Amino acid sequence: LAGSKQFPEFIPAKQNGSWLSHALLQQQFGFPHKPADNGLKIGVDDVLYLVGLEEEFREKRGIAMRLVELADGAQSLTKPELAKRLSSLVEVRPKLNVSPDGKALYTAIKNRPRGIVTGIRRFDELTHGIGYGTITTILGWTGSYKTILKTSFNYNAQTLGYNVVDMSFEVPRDHLYFMYLARHSYNPKFLGKGDPVDSLLLKKALLTPAQEDFMWGVVEPDYKKLPGTLIIAEQSDVPGWDYMTLRSWMHGLGEIDVFSVDYLQMLMMEDLGFRDPRENGNWAINELRKLAVGSENPDEPGDVSDRKIGVLVSQSNRDGWTDAVENNGTFTLRAMSDLNGLERASSYAMSVFLDDALKA
Repeated sequence: LAGSKQFPEFIPAKQNGSWLSHALLQQQFGFPHKPADNGLKIGVDDVLYLVGLEEEFREKRGIAMRLVELADGAQSLTKPELAKRLSSLVEVRPKLNVSPDGKALYTAIKNRPRGIVTGIRRFDELTHGIGYGTITTILGWTGSYKTILKTSFNYNAQTLGYNVVDMSFEVPRDHLYFMYLARHSYNPKFLGKGDPVDSLLLKKALLTPAQEDFMWGVVEPDYKKLPGTLIIAEQSDVPGWDYMTLRSWMHGLGEIDVFSVDYLQMLMMEDLGFRDPRENGNWAINELRKLAVGSENPDEPGDVSDRKIGVLVSQSNRDGWTDAVENNGTFTLRAMSDLNGLERASSYAMSVFLDDALKA
């Protein structure tokens, strides 16, 4: 085609027989002169770089225009709608990679801590540990030790090097910290150094002098040396429940691997822009699912490095409790029907049942 009467503007590039349009380069990037007869002096890679800059400029210009449009109608939107539209403006959809680098993906996963083990042998055998990009829901009736189980999950994560943020909406921060310390006092390394301590004694300041020496001289200093960190956040500490706000907040806290919410029904009372409390809860669950998979679209997981591990604590409704009583402690999906978003969001659902005899 080069030099022909039909396509005089096309000239050959010297890389892999590619063809470039000098007329297009003049129009888009201001090339001032015609190329020499011996071919184009700029490489294909250089042109592709320039084209990439042009695409980025157009994308930013489009975002700016949509921001202006959004600002004009912001007052008529609910907070969830506004958050969703804002997050959609900055969403970057990666190009489809039809041939991913399997070794690189495998290495990225291998370099992160292994899955969280729960200590429940059958569950750990099935899951090989709770991994990134998943949500595990702990479901149970009032007083069935859901918070203790969640605390044990998070503690095990710390011992494996995971950094944890525990969002606790029912148990005060100081009481929850005492629960983690009490859990650490059961570590086998302390055999012969002191007896395990009940968290209730810590909460009520009822330790004996020997227990105080053990707790403050041995257990707490050793707990603070765990490879993973713990941040306890109360409901007022969380700046918002949309995905982008949560992601930005956790980024400010450090490299967070695990987040837990205890318990979900408290979110139904939040002012999230819906009249029906169940809609509040289900919307927040979907945002938490996005946080776990690391993507604005929860059905399209993000990069491995953006994924997190979610642990959600949920109260069973009365129908679910009745089913469990009548079926030897087995909960059905009806137990989470008030927050049916949990069924879709959860990779694993673990129910906890204690009958009155066991409680006594």
